[in-house]
Amino acid sequence: MKKISKKIVASKLARKVQKLLKKNNITVVVITGSMGKTSAKVAIGKLLSLSYQVRYSEDSYNTYIGLPLSIFGLKVPSPL
Repeated sequence: MKKISKKIVASKLARKVQKLLKKNNITVVVITGSMGKTSAKVAIGKLLSLSYQVRYSEDSYNTYIGLPLSIFGLKVPSPL
């Protein structure tokens, strides 16, 4: 049941992001590699925010829901 719930939430988030990206002129910058991604993301985000409206997460969301969470300014809920 837990896996199904995750897939449903991820699917709904992905559709919302697709609609948002399609409707607005949004550029997504993706950082890849084996080391330093979070530091690079924060540095690039801060630099670009000097000239552009930027949204990025200082957390490390290296999953398929990372982009939707960052775009909508959400955080992964902590377990109770």
